[in-house]
Amino acid sequence: MDLTTTNLAMSTSWNVRRHSQVGPVLAELREIGFSLIELNSLPPAMAAGLPDELARAGLIVQSLHDPIPWPVDSSGQRLGWSALPELSAPLEEERLSAVAQAKATIELAARLGARAVILHLGHVDTSVPQPKLFALLKSGAQEDFMRLRDRGLAEREARRGPNLKSALRSVRELGEYAAQAGISLGIEVRDGYHEIPSFEELDLVFAACDGLPVYYWHDTGHAYRQEVLGIATADAYLQRFGSRLLGAHLHDARPERDHLAPGLGNLDLAGIAARLPAGALRTLELSDAATAEQIRDGVQLLCQARPAGRCAL
Repeated sequence: MDLTTTNLAMSTSWNVRRHSQVGPVLAELREIGFSLIELNSLPPAMAAGLPDELARAGLIVQSLHDPIPWPVDSSGQRLGWSALPELSAPLEEERLSAVAQAKATIELAARLGARAVILHLGHVDTSVPQPKLFALLKSGAQEDFMRLRDRGLAEREARRGPNLKSALRSVRELGEYAAQAGISLGIEVRDGYHEIPSFEELDLVFAACDGLPVYYWHDTGHAYRQEVLGIATADAYLQRFGSRLLGAHLHDARPERDHLAPGLGNLDLAGIAARLPAGALRTLELSDAATAEQIRDGVQLLCQARPAGRCAL
């Protein structure tokens, strides 16, 4: 299949950790057949050489997933998500650090001619770990699951005030910054019940950013996991926020794991892709466990929903 005839981008989340330089990362994506990419998890050393390496590989950056560059520790190792500053942090110093980080991603997106930056807004601290919820579901302990889930949701509701206030303040500031840079921001649906924004909080985000280039970013695996937890359905997200949809991360999922190649989970990804508006950005966001063969087969699967002989992507 000629992937250059589609508008499907491939995220560097798939292979960035297998390489020490950005050139091989990009070359591997080009070898599979992609011409569009989304930058994700690139450390400073890789981000520095992007313009020349992109030209060499013949790739176009469609979007960036904040943060780029990805922060590293004193030894040059990438920090984990839990170690990153959050836009929802009640502490002003941490919030401003996250805002500065996102502004740097927006600036890089503008320099590279990208269209969008995808943001995570943060979380609310709760005592109920989400993996425990999935474990209870898997074991069939429905009553225990519902009791624990509802406790976690109640904690989130009681504690969310300072985090939500910071998140809305941050996203408004970043929306204004993105407008000046000519970049659109995508607020990604989260898979964690404790993360921001929830289904209802997305309305608050868009109200706070009225008139700014701040949109909804769908994620097939995240929305599915919320549905499994009984929090919100994927259809509800697409129906309520479809008019504000900027793009989507496409990947297959099972309750215990997402970011699978299409066809390896429980989702009808071809059907989902066909429902997205024609102008929505589409990124295949896979874990490094996927093989090149699985990726090619997965793209073929997505293209089964093609009208008049043309791929729906």
